[in-house]
Amino acid sequence: MIAYQLIGVWSHHGATFDARQARRLIASLVALFIGPGILVNWILKEISHRPRPRNTDLFGGLHPFVPAGDFSGSCISNCSFVSGESAAAGWLFCYAIFLVPNRLKLLLSPPLIAVSISAPVMRVAYGGHYVSDVVLAWLGAVVIFIGILYLFKEKETTIVKHH
Repeated sequence: MIAYQLIGVWSHHGATFDARQARRLIASLVALFIGPGILVNWILKEISHRPRPRNTDLFGGLHPFVPAGDFSGSCISNCSFVSGESAAAGWLFCYAIFLVPNRLKLLLSPPLIAVSISAPVMRVAYGGHYVSDVVLAWLGAVVIFIGILYLFKEKETTIVKHH
């Protein structure tokens, strides 16, 4: 959807080009890359060493339980803390709120928001993550998205002030 929106924005030139919308779409891609991409999947999941709930002794697994934030667990890779799917779901929530075109908001935002909430719930229900894993990931992605959107907006106002 974002690629389609960017192509639509970039296909306009001159007075019909919406630079603000282009910056917002690019900001959303940057937020997706930084939040769920780099921070969650490349960094936190690889250094946390927290086993997934279904793999811990609390739920019949072999690994001992490790609390959130304690990086001394026995998981080797693709560990529980934090949830990549939940981070992507938090990003999707922001997309539904900030970037779905107004003419489609009533149609698209409710199902996107429902998916953004149900996906983390399902990760907990199937033993893939603890509640703390999904809440922190979801909220972290929202904070990153809003922060990057704000930074891009600040850049926009700085450019306008200088011209």
